[in-house]
Amino acid sequence: MGGSTRRLTAGMLGVLLCSAVGLAPPVGAAVASGPEPVVPLIIGGEDATQPYPPIASLQLDREGTFGHHCGAVLIHPRHVVTAAHCVTDEVPAPVDPATLRIRIGSAEHAAGGRIVAVTKVVPHPAWDWNTGDDLGADVAVLRLAAPVWLPRYPIAGRSPAVGATIRELGWGSTTPDFGGPLPERLQQLDRWVVPPEECAGGRITVGEICVHGAPGGACFGDSGGPGLLRIGRVWTVVGGTSRLGRDWQLGPPYCGVQMIYTDLTYHRPWIRSVARAR
Repeated sequence: MGGSTRRLTAGMLGVLLCSAVGLAPPVGAAVASGPEPVVPLIIGGEDATQPYPPIASLQLDREGTFGHHCGAVLIHPRHVVTAAHCVTDEVPAPVDPATLRIRIGSAEHAAGGRIVAVTKVVPHPAWDWNTGDDLGADVAVLRLAAPVWLPRYPIAGRSPAVGATIRELGWGSTTPDFGGPLPERLQQLDRWVVPPEECAGGRITVGEICVHGAPGGACFGDSGGPGLLRIGRVWTVVGGTSRLGRDWQLGPPYCGVQMIYTDLTYHRPWIRSVARAR
């Protein structure tokens, strides 16, 4: 997205600020040398009240130590979906997959579950950190080194309507401070889809969703994490945390305000094509 947006990754604070705010730099914003850790956390949420098997912590190798960077969601035994800004530099080009891994099957980002390496990073071809066109496309598919046989949530068949309740999930900061501690356990918070005009300051585009309501919301380190919609008794995936829905240059607050989610229902055909291509 353009320079007026910022995304929220979990470790890139200074440069991420640009990303985190929108979550600009994108949640998990990256720099020429590679993405910094994701910084968005869910403010005002609570510990997950149920298991969410497909939700993964995307982790980045920082000087030999892996740590939480962004969120991701399992959409195929060998693939997860996350935000493109979490796994590209500003060229844009994919980061070295050897610097990434996921922890999945645990409510904690630093313990339990299973660690799986990433072998391929495929950002959406329309993704461009400084794009001025009408398509954000802040989405990427990561191929895993081994299959993960856990339950998965389907990507919904259509975009959620204004007023729909979206459940935000993530290990991002629970305070609005850059570099603040991440929660040990997965956080959840329900918010609502609002008219896109409320995210005009974040340069919302086609294929994106504006989410607001309730005190709190996604913050640094939450980028790439899913927005879930419950249809009947089934959770479905409708969005991926991308950036602030307001102009970050206006200053704080950078968290707990309106947020822009990539509409994964809009990109479902592309996501499926990548997963099928192996």
